[in-house]
Amino acid sequence: MRKISIKFRPLTEADLVYIPAIYNLINTEAESGNLLARTKREITEDILNGCSVGAFVGKEIVGYHCLHFWGGLVELRSLVVSEAYRGHKIATSLVATILDLAAKLFPNKPVFAIVRPASKDIFKSLGVNFIEKGELSDKITQDCQKCRDYHLFPRCSCIVMMVKNGQNKNH
Repeated sequence: MRKISIKFRPLTEADLVYIPAIYNLINTEAESGNLLARTKREITEDILNGCSVGAFVGKEIVGYHCLHFWGGLVELRSLVVSEAYRGHKIATSLVATILDLAAKLFPNKPVFAIVRPASKDIFKSLGVNFIEKGELSDKITQDCQKCRDYHLFPRCSCIVMMVKNGQNKNH
């Protein structure tokens, strides 16, 4: 595997030019059922609210991850890495970077993620614990209604993971 230089950083208003690329990354994976589709408006709001991070190789955005605040809880969502750059631990670094951002923006708030089985080891390696789907409020699981496997909920393959800010010491 070739060595590449990857930069991870929070996205700002200057990064709005990357919205089409982020949109394509997310929605390509959404077509495969690996994560939920997002609109360009949602991506724009996440960037403008200071709640998203990107992974860059040169001037190309190759990964994205964001936060969403749900009345006392912070959700990690839309973890995606360009297929051409997988295998470089970019997803793990994006999760670590977004957990740092969550701790800064929402200190002492519980952070959760609803992930597909393929992503669980990334989160587990950073100290994120599993919880039962029933422990989430109905308001939070409303997003699950956008999933193509919603008809299986709560017996779907998604896994709920939780970390309380300040407890994640593995990154």
